[in-house]
Amino acid sequence: KILCINPYVCDFSYFDLYAKPYGLLLIVSQLKRAGHDVIFIDLLSVEDHVEGLQLKRKADGTGEFYKEEVTKPKAYDFIARKYYRFGIPVKKFKEILRDIEKPDAIFVTSMMTYWYIGVKETILILKETFPDVCIYLGGIYAKLLPDHAKTVCKPDMIVTEYIQSFLKNFNCPWSWDNYPDLKSFYKKLYYIPVLTSVGCPFSCSYCASKSLCPAYIELNIDMAYEYIIENIEYFKTNRVAFLDDALLYNKENHIYKLLEKIIKGSINIEFYTPNGLHIRYIDEECAVMLYQCGFQKLRLSLEFTDDKKSYRYGNKTNRCQFEKAVCFLQKAGFTSEQIGVYILTGVYNQSYEEVKNAIDYVYSLGATPFLSEYSPVPGSEFFEIDRSHSIFDLSEPLYHNNLVLSMQSERFKYKDFLSLKNYNREKRNNRAFKNAL
Repeated sequence: KILCINPYVCDFSYFDLYAKPYGLLLIVSQLKRAGHDVIFIDLLSVEDHVEGLQLKRKADGTGEFYKEEVTKPKAYDFIARKYYRFGIPVKKFKEILRDIEKPDAIFVTSMMTYWYIGVKETILILKETFPDVCIYLGGIYAKLLPDHAKTVCKPDMIVTEYIQSFLKNFNCPWSWDNYPDLKSFYKKLYYIPVLTSVGCPFSCSYCASKSLCPAYIELNIDMAYEYIIENIEYFKTNRVAFLDDALLYNKENHIYKLLEKIIKGSINIEFYTPNGLHIRYIDEECAVMLYQCGFQKLRLSLEFTDDKKSYRYGNKTNRCQFEKAVCFLQKAGFTSEQIGVYILTGVYNQSYEEVKNAIDYVYSLGATPFLSEYSPVPGSEFFEIDRSHSIFDLSEPLYHNNLVLSMQSERFKYKDFLSLKNYNREKRNNRAFKNAL
């Protein structure tokens, strides 16, 4: 009997932007298929555990998480905002645990390094109920900062090895192509999360993807298609969110095969890409394919409008490729509001004018900019460089929070960031007003 937990998140804000613990869902599903008695608790899925509680949802399936205000860590004293625990009420969590037969092992996952307070609280509650059951902590935070996780969160075991090796200890074979058994673990879903590939073929200097998953693996497209069809029918939703890091990489031999099945079957699906698409792969054929298949709110990873800086941070794209991609998408039928563009904000030695000009540039092409706050990531190539330049002590994971703007400087202060957010919001509102006339 294995108890698997998606833990609490503690932060100033947290929004359900297609956020499901996909890795943990893969694990619990394969444990179940291997014959284990698995209990899965997603502490963020309050509607599965608290009867009658309905949270606000947008038309695209995104929405709020249940939250309760908690004491703000001293590290955040300078931030004049309330701090919350996101997830089901603690009292309800304890009631659920009391009704569970004692498990043989407990698996807890983790995500952002600066969310460790929620992980710590989750493990503390688990230990109160099952003091002599081994708790394994895995996930992104545990793998990137194992010593911190062991010292602060105090699990019995930290899982840093690859999942294939770890699950051998439980006589559980592993295959990335065995998609999650969502209907066994959720009562209600507003969107279906899916991965068609694992890892990333790129090595961006600020990303820890290679530390977490060195290999890029393309998954079985036929099984991905069956998984999508089965779950949109079962959960009665036509929204599907791709969680791939590089969805369009090798597109002709991979994702196109899935999209062609969707088109051939005349299946009405709304696709979303919260992780951002690689711009260099968007040609005219690709733009038409995305539009015909029902992609809705695209997110393009532009990040910088300075080609030299783009090259230094990963060489994802350049202005020429971006301008062509936007033109192709507009020609295919996508509106300005559907073409969202990520601009990386708050990197070392960035200026206010640089970001403002990037905002203006994106609007001038008829797309919509979204400011993506830079966050130093342990395990990335740039992390040690960031540590030497940050005004904060980055050995404290709370300062990795993108809200902190860890790399702010005389050229780019926190007030500049707030000013740019307001500037972007005003430009978006003004364009919406003009379009409405």
